[in-house]
Amino acid sequence: MEMRWKTGGGIASAGLSAAADLVWAVRQGDYSDGEKESVREGSLELWSDQGHRLHSALLRRPNWRSLTSSLFSPDGSHLACLAQDPAELWLWRVSDGHCLARVAGAQDGCGFSAQGRSLLASRPGLLLEVDASSGSLATHPLPEGFTLLAANAGHRRCLVRGDREWTATYELRHFDLETGRGHCLVAEARWINLPAFLPGDGDKALFVAGSKVYGLDCEMGDASNLEVCNDGSRAVLVQGDEVLVLELPSGQVQQRRPYRWQNHRLSGDGRRVLSVGANQPTVVWEADSGRVLHEGPLYSLGQLSYNGRRGLLQHFPDSMDYWDF
Repeated sequence: MEMRWKTGGGIASAGLSAAADLVWAVRQGDYSDGEKESVREGSLELWSDQGHRLHSALLRRPNWRSLTSSLFSPDGSHLACLAQDPAELWLWRVSDGHCLARVAGAQDGCGFSAQGRSLLASRPGLLLEVDASSGSLATHPLPEGFTLLAANAGHRRCLVRGDREWTATYELRHFDLETGRGHCLVAEARWINLPAFLPGDGDKALFVAGSKVYGLDCEMGDASNLEVCNDGSRAVLVQGDEVLVLELPSGQVQQRRPYRWQNHRLSGDGRRVLSVGANQPTVVWEADSGRVLHEGPLYSLGQLSYNGRRGLLQHFPDSMDYWDF
């Protein structure tokens, strides 16, 4: 375990590619006039795994908080960003920074298909599907009040969430892009953990709604902090005072550890877990045996990105450390 480089100050958020060890980062600009009330400009940057800045300003906004969501495609060949003020969805080709698509009105969330061939987002009344190779846009009608929550366009399926008026709760539906039909998975929940589709025909999803786990072949008690690895073979979640590693979709518990850390991430193949936070030493451990492979410094809490080989850990308030595991 070795720290390779630091981003330096001014980084508001960052993420790591699962395949190519590239890094996206949102940088905060200087205060415009020296007053505390001033808003910092934000710019989206692309970095190499050696800490070299490949593109310094793919996208700018007067307020860095308007760059709300960024993510790489599964193979690291494309980068998407959902921005506000104005609401837009952007898609770039990573190799040369070329903008393939700019879609107005996109809101709430976005996600790539499992193969990375398309990018999904939503705006009121419409599901937006962008072809990752050409940037062409297709639209699909959505029920009123529903927005995208998780994508699985490879099987022409997605999950959409609707706000239930006056109750501060949500409804979750499984939605078919081809037929425009959906069926209800959860009728009423106060919160829904970001779900993940499991391998197969695209009909099965794993998520936590109102502390209850859905999508397993067995019953599971109240849980939180659900994370699913990229290939969908395993999940890690918190239950009571323990961290559990589950085999999917059976729900069989592979490993239990005391809940001492605040954040946990699985490697893409589900074989390793990175645990960080709560003023505990950072550890990488085997999901099968629980054996600690690496131990590092304390991080109180911050953003965390991990792909099994590299990790991004955030120091408060505005810098990221790039680690080799």
